[in-house]
Amino acid sequence: MNDLLKNLTLEIEENRKESSPVKAAWVKSCQRIGLEINDPFVQFGLKCSNHPDLIHSNNKYHNHFHAADAIISASYLAKEEFTQNSLEINGSLLLFSMMFHDIAHNGGHNHFDYELEQAAVNSMNDYISSNKHLLVYWNNELKNKYGDWTSFSQNVESIILGTDFKNGLKINLKNYDEVPVDINRVRLLANEADILPSCTSTLGPKLGLLLSEELDKPIVGTWKGREFFIRELAKVGSKASKIFGIQEHVNKQLEVIHSIGIDELDNQSMNGNFLNVSEKINEKVVSIALSKSKSFKR
Repeated sequence: MNDLLKNLTLEIEENRKESSPVKAAWVKSCQRIGLEINDPFVQFGLKCSNHPDLIHSNNKYHNHFHAADAIISASYLAKEEFTQNSLEINGSLLLFSMMFHDIAHNGGHNHFDYELEQAAVNSMNDYISSNKHLLVYWNNELKNKYGDWTSFSQNVESIILGTDFKNGLKINLKNYDEVPVDINRVRLLANEADILPSCTSTLGPKLGLLLSEELDKPIVGTWKGREFFIRELAKVGSKASKIFGIQEHVNKQLEVIHSIGIDELDNQSMNGNFLNVSEKINEKVVSIALSKSKSFKR
């Protein structure tokens, strides 16, 4: 795990101790992309973070903590992806999208394409339109820089819809490579920010257990489920993801899991020992990374 990834995971862990994790993540992440707390966009986001689902959600995984995790991940990725000239505009759009991308989540799966993503978009739009002071603030303070709210929110909608696992990721990976305009880069970063904490050997197993509880699917919280996620679903492709070494980190985890054996790991994890085993896996992943780093330096 390189220093960027290590710093990200530490910040996420610390932010989860905050009394208002979304607000704390929003301010720190906006600062990372160059916006100080008195900036009108930062203030607008703080006002929007009063949405009930961003204050508290009963979901085990898709909740206010996940929103905060995604905001922080997005800020780290955006800073590596965009030049200083385009970071502020693209980063603002990305961070705002990640704040709202999983609100109104029912704790389950899509029954049809984009069901939960559209629910998030609808809830965001309903919240903004029902709080007229937010639209007034946008028009007075932000319209000149970011355009009218309708245009901005349409971009947010396209980004949130693109976080759909079944369709969005595949489309965004393709568009990132074939049509590398800024909005397509933002869309792929949203996919990556959504899963980045779960890709890490430190946070991923814990988050897998929470998702398992939320979905009421025990297999998600096993090493069989973990291996499937990082092998089949943890797909990245941005310039930023390469700088973070996300794919290399995922590959190291797979190497350790396969060297021990999935069945053996699940046997060791019985009787509530899953997280203890995950700590040993993380130690081995770190050990492999260090040994390869020493070999490379030679």
